[in-house]
Amino acid sequence: MEKTPALQRLQSRLVSLGAKDKEFVEKFASCIAMVLNIPPPKLKYKQSKGQYYIEVASTTFYELLRKPVDLKRLKKYIEHCDMCKKMFLQGFIDSEGCIDEKGRIYISNTNYELLIYVQKLLREFGIESTGPKPTSSRRGTVIHNPRTGKQYLRNKDEYVIYIRASSNEDFYRHIGFTIKR
Repeated sequence: MEKTPALQRLQSRLVSLGAKDKEFVEKFASCIAMVLNIPPPKLKYKQSKGQYYIEVASTTFYELLRKPVDLKRLKKYIEHCDMCKKMFLQGFIDSEGCIDEKGRIYISNTNYELLIYVQKLLREFGIESTGPKPTSSRRGTVIHNPRTGKQYLRNKDEYVIYIRASSNEDFYRHIGFTIKR
């Protein structure tokens, strides 16, 4: 079957998310359904990657989220109100954040400016953080995937911010994680 130009354009505007964490993908699916006023997209599982994923066709959403991230374009949506800021931070931290074995909350990403912006938003909720600081995951370092045995070269430097221990309580009160684990 030959694809029409309209179908090709629509398929090039797919927004998708894939992750091993089923709960994370389900949460994203319910949020995207609410934002786009559509039924939640069907959760699929890709055995070869060991990932759950969803796909949604939306030119507007695609344009908003395309890379590189354009913070100027996104800020009006994120800063609409305190609830929008909170929801952005929750989603970002669910995706890019972690709690280590010592209970420290940290957020890592390769986009330095985006981490600076996240810090600014956290401060608006009274949450202080350190950094962003470069991690040991520098551009050019080798990454080993234990599942596939393949090795990759890191394309970008990674940066990290840590939530100060004195702000952990404020973090959980105002932002928290949307995923229980």
